[in-house]
Amino acid sequence: MLLVTDLLQKKGPGKLRKELLIGFDPVSLFLHQLQERFQGFVSFCVDGIGGHVIGIKWSAKAREAAPFDVKKAHMLEPAEAEEHSSAPHVQACTLSVSALLTDIKALGAGLVRHVELGTK
Repeated sequence: MLLVTDLLQKKGPGKLRKELLIGFDPVSLFLHQLQERFQGFVSFCVDGIGGHVIGIKWSAKAREAAPFDVKKAHMLEPAEAEEHSSAPHVQACTLSVSALLTDIKALGAGLVRHVELGTK
C-alpha cells in the first residue's frame, strides 16, 4: 500500500497535483445540473457523506396539466382529454415520468448505474 508521502517522493508534487482531482465532486455537479433542468417539477436529495442514492421528490406541479412550453418539450406529453384547458387551440401537457427518468440516466452517463421508480 502506497502512502501519500511515498507518492510524493516517487512522483513529485507537481505531477501528483495534476493527477489528483482535489475538490472535484461529480455528484454535486450532477445534482446542480438536474436542479436547473427540472426546476419546479422535482427536487433532489442525496447523502453527501458517502451515500449511493439520489432521491427525487415530485412536486404537485409535476402532474398538473399546463400549456405546452418548448423549453420543457423534452419531458412533456399530451394531457388526458379531461385535463385540457377551456381553450381548444392550446395543447395541455403533463410531465412524462419516463422521459424525465430517461433524461436523468442520460445526463448521469458514467455516474448513474440505474434509475428506479418507487411507489412511495
